[in-house]
Amino acid sequence: MARKLKILLCVNSFKESLDSVAINKLLAEELASHKIQVFPISDGGDGFLGVIRYNKKCHCKFYFIPAPLLDKKIKVEVFFDKKNVYVESANVLGLKLIDIPERNPLKTTSYGLGILLKKVFSEPEFREKKMIIGIGGTSTNDAGCGMAQAIGYQLKDSNEKELKIGGKYLQKLKQILIDENLQIEFRKRQIIAVADVENPLIGSKGSTKIYSKQKGASRKDINVLEMGMKNFSNVVQKAFGKKIKHSKMFGAGGGLAAGLNVFLNADVISWREYFSLSKLENEKFDFIITGEGKIDSQSFDGKAVGEIYQLSRKINSKLILVCGSADEKSIPNKVMKEIHSLIALQKYFKNEEESCRKVTLGIRKASEEIKCAIQGWASLKT
Repeated sequence: MARKLKILLCVNSFKESLDSVAINKLLAEELASHKIQVFPISDGGDGFLGVIRYNKKCHCKFYFIPAPLLDKKIKVEVFFDKKNVYVESANVLGLKLIDIPERNPLKTTSYGLGILLKKVFSEPEFREKKMIIGIGGTSTNDAGCGMAQAIGYQLKDSNEKELKIGGKYLQKLKQILIDENLQIEFRKRQIIAVADVENPLIGSKGSTKIYSKQKGASRKDINVLEMGMKNFSNVVQKAFGKKIKHSKMFGAGGGLAAGLNVFLNADVISWREYFSLSKLENEKFDFIITGEGKIDSQSFDGKAVGEIYQLSRKINSKLILVCGSADEKSIPNKVMKEIHSLIALQKYFKNEEESCRKVTLGIRKASEEIKCAIQGWASLKT
């Protein structure tokens, strides 16, 4: 009888599709003949609250807030336990909230997050709790300015009029009026922003140039948004004395990380610091299975898949990647050579839309490939 292999399942959420907990549970069911350890992960973006709920005993409250285009109200959940309140930016500002033809980071705003935070801050039972905000998967590129305006900050243009809402208008920002009462209020609270990426606000590796295209920005839009981010950074330096242009992780969530730090005095930390993988470094697995919605070069640049890849090398485990789609040409050759298998669900379906809609079926089909890959490796070992 073949021995049971020890397998670690730590697949990240598939953006706009299925969260980490659900994907890993599906895989665990399909691979139940082996010794399975499930370790759902989140880099702060989609699925952040699902992983929190998996690891902690939480309660939940619901709130109604404006959507990122301010065209409707949406219902969002907030988790809390004895010590913390947890918010997921992808649920509040996410791409998944906007139909593909309507996606436009010139127009989307973080205003709804500000409304949510005002409501949460007003709850007496939350007053002494630390707030943890997972950042990532947003449709916005406004550096949290909409959020700030909703909370009560006054952002003015060159005509001393209230700045219009949306990423398009950041280049017109002239002045931020600092409300001492707001500053005192937020200094009393402990707010942690868990960032999904390490990108700064501006530059070739800044949030706008790397991520705004997938949010619906054209090349021309990207230039407008980049000018806005530069202007925002300059105005912040004058108003608050903070140099934020090149701060690591401040580009997360379309600059939301920067906004949370500037306006709410939040500490910005990497998801790796919050969801530590160190507890796995002393274990031994025959295989590690990880992945995310799309795997490309960005997956190995400080994101969850890249960190799991490094873990597999450190503990000498075979690595299998499962994803919705993959851009294999962009993945470094060294990485491709060290991956045991890469399985993209899109090959089972006609198009990306069908792949997302039938992701559960896709995971089950991928499981059959995983079983074959594992059996092939095991037969060579015996």
